[in-house]
Amino acid sequence: MSSPHTTTKICEFVKRIRLTAKPLGFSGNLHLAWGSRVIAILFFVFLTSPIQAANSLDVVINEIAWMGTKANSSDEWIELYNNTDQAISLEGWGLYEAGGETLIEPLTGVIEAKSYYLIERTDDTTISDIPTSQEPSGWGGYGLNNNGEHLLLLDGNSMIIDEVNCSGGWFAGETSPNYKTMERKDTRGSGSDLYNWATNNGAIINGHDAKGNPVYGTPKTENSIMNEPTPTPTSAPTPTPTPLPTPTSKPSPSATPKPSPSPTPTPTPKPTITPIPTPIITISPSPISKPEIKESKTIYPAGIIINEILPSPEGPDETDEWIEIFNENSLEVNLTGWQISDTVGKTTVYTLPKGKKISPQGFLVLKRPETKITLNNDGDGLKFIQPDGNVIDSVNYEKAPKGQSYNRIDSKWVWSKTLTPGSENIIPKPISEKKEVKSLKEAQEITPEKGLAAVGEEIPNSSNLYIFLIALAIGIFSGIIILILKKKIKTS
Repeated sequence: MSSPHTTTKICEFVKRIRLTAKPLGFSGNLHLAWGSRVIAILFFVFLTSPIQAANSLDVVINEIAWMGTKANSSDEWIELYNNTDQAISLEGWGLYEAGGETLIEPLTGVIEAKSYYLIERTDDTTISDIPTSQEPSGWGGYGLNNNGEHLLLLDGNSMIIDEVNCSGGWFAGETSPNYKTMERKDTRGSGSDLYNWATNNGAIINGHDAKGNPVYGTPKTENSIMNEPTPTPTSAPTPTPTPLPTPTSKPSPSATPKPSPSPTPTPTPKPTITPIPTPIITISPSPISKPEIKESKTIYPAGIIINEILPSPEGPDETDEWIEIFNENSLEVNLTGWQISDTVGKTTVYTLPKGKKISPQGFLVLKRPETKITLNNDGDGLKFIQPDGNVIDSVNYEKAPKGQSYNRIDSKWVWSKTLTPGSENIIPKPISEKKEVKSLKEAQEITPEKGLAAVGEEIPNSSNLYIFLIALAIGIFSGIIILILKKKIKTS
């Protein structure tokens, strides 16, 4: 609605129009009617346009699905509510986490009077049968931390419109199996009050998730626990002591008159008994202390390993070096915020971007143009680091052979000419050295010269001197036998 100040300005504007209408040829009822139409049009525009400014708690964070949905824990959503009787423009507004340090979602559009505004993180199928109020953007940061967040709703002037400080842990809500949302009880009460929030009661729900499961929350409708009274400390009833009975005095006997005339005796006065006042007992109620919320540590999955690296490719190092990551788990893992760092010389730390995931039993190949990590040919190392600083895996190597990758095989690392980026490592079996030891019969079928030549051919390929000497002796002996046999044949 327009303010009185705005209305005054409109009237002044129309007054000027009416003063200037006469020189333009408008007079009398004609310019009065024209001025009235201008007033009507301007009032319509001001009355139907959403206001830009807002006060604290005019718009509030009304429901938070920090746990996501049964279909996907990343399908988080937040609902806003307009407490006022007028539409409010959200252009330039923002929803922040970490006490205002990280912008989760820049807001757009208009939130109608006494209406709800649904913000989804991933896509519009988060709640499949209820449309979102603005296009999902994936949210800044890493989504809502299951251990709690400090949320702020700021307007275009960076003024705090609402605040929900759950940095010590969420006030309400449940994860598996039903994924129940955290609902605000009183939209005019503080968003940072533990007792102003509750978990969806499971009886009043609305919508379905991306896989058709019921959403245990109330997106775009009244919360299941709306307007439930905030619990306040109660005192025990004040005990009323039983009043003591008031004793009744017996009348004093009258004096017996004597027959002789005498003055009337004065009767003895009744004793006055002061009643004992009723004691008033006041019992002061003991304040109810808020439960202590302990912050739990995020646990990141194990089984994400460095599987193969190529430090010295056949082509240019600047474009052809790569690092391969392998997921040993049977579930998809979000690697947002994980880091890889080399360890020798000028080190580089590469942080995996938001939304980077690795499929179950899958591979992720990161090339040097993306990571900017230089794998030194004369020796280097890598560390794989989780977002909490824990080094989950590492590898070191010495001088890298040209065109060979360094492969993890079980618990060992070996060099291989067979490169397998994005697939299972293949290590060719070593070719065993086979020695042909000719039989005596074969040796007898060749001439001594051929026998000696054959033995001589084996010398470069033999690494065992002992075998070589035996073969040489056999060759010489065979040659002598053949010569003796030939001489005997000739003489006979």
